[in-house]
Amino acid sequence: MNNYNGKKFSCEFVIGDCKAFGEIIFNGMNTKAEIWSSEPIIINNVSDNIYGLIYDGMKHITLMDSIFLSQHGTSSVRQGDKYVSRYSCVIHPRFVVIGTEWLENTASIEKVWFSTDKLEKVFHDHHAFRSVIHVDESLVNDLIKQDLERSECKFGYQANINDHTVKKYHDMGTPPSLYIYTGSKEILSFKTSFGDFSLYHIEGQSSYGGSGIKSDISTQFYISLNESVSVEKIVYECWKVLTFINILSGKEDYLSKIDIKTKGDDKGGYFEIYVSTDYVEQSDEHFDSLLNTTMEKDYLSEIFQAWFDRYEDWNDSRNQLCLTYSSNKYNIDRVVRCANVFDLIPDKSKVDLPEDINEAKAQARKVFRALPDSLERKSILQALGRLGTKTLKHKINDRIDIICLNSDFAFDDLRFVAHQAVDCRNYFVHGGNKKFDYELHFGVVNFFIDTLEFIFVVSDLIECGWKFDDWRNPYIPSHKVGLYLTSYPHYLAQLRSITSK
Repeated sequence: MNNYNGKKFSCEFVIGDCKAFGEIIFNGMNTKAEIWSSEPIIINNVSDNIYGLIYDGMKHITLMDSIFLSQHGTSSVRQGDKYVSRYSCVIHPRFVVIGTEWLENTASIEKVWFSTDKLEKVFHDHHAFRSVIHVDESLVNDLIKQDLERSECKFGYQANINDHTVKKYHDMGTPPSLYIYTGSKEILSFKTSFGDFSLYHIEGQSSYGGSGIKSDISTQFYISLNESVSVEKIVYECWKVLTFINILSGKEDYLSKIDIKTKGDDKGGYFEIYVSTDYVEQSDEHFDSLLNTTMEKDYLSEIFQAWFDRYEDWNDSRNQLCLTYSSNKYNIDRVVRCANVFDLIPDKSKVDLPEDINEAKAQARKVFRALPDSLERKSILQALGRLGTKTLKHKINDRIDIICLNSDFAFDDLRFVAHQAVDCRNYFVHGGNKKFDYELHFGVVNFFIDTLEFIFVVSDLIECGWKFDDWRNPYIPSHKVGLYLTSYPHYLAQLRSITSK
């Protein structure tokens, strides 16, 4: 999608049996197609596929799941004793499929490749290329000669990977240097009901000349689908992976590429999917990831598999967290959201109540059931019904226990901080008494947000097999999780000072 963001193309569209002219502007959520015609433009169902052709490169485009931004536009001008009219409409497509032909709804899609803007940095491989500087020039000559001879056997002529015909190999000077791409290795893999996912580094275009050499490496997922699905379903599954990548990087991200291949395509055709959604500015900012390529393939695969195995149960809580996790904007709404995600974690376990409390609960229920119906009566009976179920603080305690049992980091008073965060949330949801002036000490409120997000993300990953202490040693990485560990003692001391007054 990066190839199209911010660009405008002249094109033609097929509307019924007629051709209309216009342009398409790729601009994230503001993507639109403007269509003009000398005849009234009649589109019975705008959500159906609309087909067009971009003149630049003669690429076919299929507009999918569209809505009208404006309809039945008319402009008229007088020419002599007559008026000439032109008609227009503006359409916002949710998806645009660009390819060597139009994509029909009946097309059978069997393979998908996709990437995100931050994926290469999350799984950056420092060993993708390496140089060999102490080389015997005769060995280099032999390698080049063998390569050209094999090309001639395979293609009928001597050529290198850039399809430059070579009459003979050249003698090497002294000393030559070798630059080696170590190969497209599978970084990790996992399976879902949707298909088999694999992550690779793939060598793209390469070039060389008298001024040097260049080779581009892309990091992308490949999906072998279990069955043919719609474009909408493909994008939805890619968004699932994007959610996890957002957590691993702690940065805002977006889908930068989605390519598909249809079943039985032996003509070298291609399709790219452009999703009309927000995208963020590309950045060269360095960051560390919670998972990276220094870790073993099996270890990475197990974590991804475990994370997606419970995706349906954890979908709501993870999505709510990710709406703000990578944002630098802190406010009260984020406190409420970060606390509420723990209520969305599936947990049907109960709290064991002492016998005297159970007896008091039964007696109180008997007394209030005998009273006339009222809002107060219903409120008390509902509260009695919840007695014994886990409160928000109970649920957060469970997540803290997971972290403390799997780490030797000195999390002094982490429960105290989390409970203060819940009290803050409760004040802004239910009102009542403040524990302290949250507006005056908003830096501590920010600390509450970071604490709740830290507990959720780290406990979730630990349950998926992540080794937290291995990640943070021998130094604390520059990820949101690492920054929280570094700042924790300072803000804990500040919170203690405020609450002790």
